[in-house]
Amino acid sequence: EYTPYLVGTIGASRFSPDGGFDSETRFAATLGGGVKWFINDNFALKFEARGFISVFDSNADVFCVSSGGAVCRFRVSGSVVWQLEATAGVAIRF
Repeated sequence: EYTPYLVGTIGASRFSPDGGFDSETRFAATLGGGVKWFINDNFALKFEARGFISVFDSNADVFCVSSGGAVCRFRVSGSVVWQLEATAGVAIRF
């Protein structure tokens, strides 16, 4: 038996690099879906994929320090940063 599902979140992403750069907190959201495949009543295999999005200002320089000249570790050309994730696992009921 297959059971499909949708997942989603709304929140914030915290970007905190090493090296004396300032941290950034930005609006973030996820959207994804998956399927549970029940082998029996107590055991299932799970497969899921999610897309993560963090919103930035268009053409933003992020994680910059100005001591000794402006140095930026991360530059965004556009308004979002995308990440994708796929997972597989098991679910056990008892």
